[in-house]
Amino acid sequence: MSFQEPSHGRWCNARTYPTRCRFCGAKVFYFSCDCGSKVFFESLGWPWPIHDCIDEIIRQIDFKIEEEYRERVTERSRQKDWEGSIKAILPISGEFVENIGLVREIIPKVNVFEKFSVPSDTPFALGLLGELGKSNFVQITIHVENLASDKIDSYTFLIAKDTWDELGASRGDLLSFKLVGKSIPGRADYWFCEDIDWVSNS
Repeated sequence: MSFQEPSHGRWCNARTYPTRCRFCGAKVFYFSCDCGSKVFFESLGWPWPIHDCIDEIIRQIDFKIEEEYRERVTERSRQKDWEGSIKAILPISGEFVENIGLVREIIPKVNVFEKFSVPSDTPFALGLLGELGKSNFVQITIHVENLASDKIDSYTFLIAKDTWDELGASRGDLLSFKLVGKSIPGRADYWFCEDIDWVSNS
């Protein structure tokens, strides 16, 4: 007797967002993952009924869920009580995070010596900071919101300036990102960006 491996799991970074069908207005769930799957479900769980009123249409158009996501997060940013719904996600050394979110703040030049309270241009500082002390970095804050939630998670991280400049993103852009929590002895942990890209290319 043979058992088939499951198609999806934690390894493929599956994401599900409640939304509405743009054609019939029905409440549906949009599913996507790193394997390239994109589908609308009527409900979640077995037998995973597909919302097929747009099954053929979806093959002919480039439906962009990121537009709805961007509009939702932007709309919330204009609400007076929005600040109270933001939760800063603090890094833990060795922890990995992979998600999509909206760029809310860009600090184009970060002095890592000041950021981590390390005297600059000393052998001690360079030894403590390692690669951080040898390159230029940008600090980015991205907000992440599940369309079904009233909460927003905020990630602030460092990214190599060359990588950020090459991407060419700006405030308000929706991006996919992969972060890892890193540590500096005697200093607070920090998020470091290992990969970042446009959602449509991920």
